[in-house]
Amino acid sequence: MKRALIHRGYFRELFRQLRTKGLVGTIILAGLNLIIFSVLIMRDPVSASVSHYDPRLMALPMLLFLYVMSPIMVFGAFRWLNKRVQSDFYHALALTRVQTYASTAAAIFLWILIALGSYAVVNVLLFTIFGLPINYLLYLCVFLNMLIAAIEIVSAFMIGSALCGRRFAAFFQSVTVLFLPRLLLTAFWMFVEGDSGCMTPFSMLPFFLNPEFNIAATPIHSLLYGINFANVAAMLYSLVYSALLLTLGCIAFKKRKSELAENPYASRVLQTAARVVFGMPQLIAVIVILNLTVCWKYDMQSFERTVLLPLIVTAVFFSFVFYCLYELISTKKMKPVLKAMPFYTICIALALFYIFVPNWVAKSRTPAVISQ
Repeated sequence: MKRALIHRGYFRELFRQLRTKGLVGTIILAGLNLIIFSVLIMRDPVSASVSHYDPRLMALPMLLFLYVMSPIMVFGAFRWLNKRVQSDFYHALALTRVQTYASTAAAIFLWILIALGSYAVVNVLLFTIFGLPINYLLYLCVFLNMLIAAIEIVSAFMIGSALCGRRFAAFFQSVTVLFLPRLLLTAFWMFVEGDSGCMTPFSMLPFFLNPEFNIAATPIHSLLYGINFANVAAMLYSLVYSALLLTLGCIAFKKRKSELAENPYASRVLQTAARVVFGMPQLIAVIVILNLTVCWKYDMQSFERTVLLPLIVTAVFFSFVFYCLYELISTKKMKPVLKAMPFYTICIALALFYIFVPNWVAKSRTPAVISQ
């Protein structure tokens, strides 16, 4: 007998358990909408009709809601994964792993849909009551983009929950899955652009760097710059990418062992990768400063003596401290920290990669740019 993908009983029970979180989130989001609209009306009733459906202003409350409520919902639904006794109990239920994962995802997505839908309904009611014009197509595009972003953010946190047995490690792993791929690509591209001395216009960026093609992973660009929320190609790309993350989360959850509960990571490789990620931002910051000094053509001799060398030493020191601190927090033991210290060379190797490879790419790219 073929089983349904979503187990109705488990879905209803989990939806009920998430009721308090879902209702509080919905009320807060709708209330925030009321506050924003009231401020706009009091400031200028005429311009409110124009500024309130500015995509950035519309998307901001919803995106913030997703960043805050998604981990709360996921960790609330999967709280049993971090306790060995509860994990053994849930794994013994007459549900397949896929059913458990799909039912959990469905319950979370339904509460998020209710919250975002309430936000949209409140918007429409306010505009109708005050007799202000409303751009329904723009509302629909922003709403669809936020739904896709919800799938991506929730999927990232479900991956983190499946790969880790402790809350801190799961949260950090989830944030890494959500932001790191785009961040690494963007940093690499910025270094290439800086070394080559030519900046690509925002509209001509490749899809893997364009914020329109992954709004959830590029919140600053998405909200500060006037991106096109009606870009159908970008929406399809984001939807496919979100579906891929959701599928990867299901695979990780299916392979997860009950013994992982109360342990930070499923493998040493993931543990090492997490430490490296925790120790890299300080080094990347120094590389950014180094690239800026080259672009701005400072007197490098005096700059190296007075600023750059002390800055590099300080950055490496704090990077190493953060690297070890993450291991200590996640494992709660000192012995793994001592064993992990030699692997800090991976951080140094990655930093060297970001120093030399973008420069090599820039040199090979410059003649083509000049010929154009």
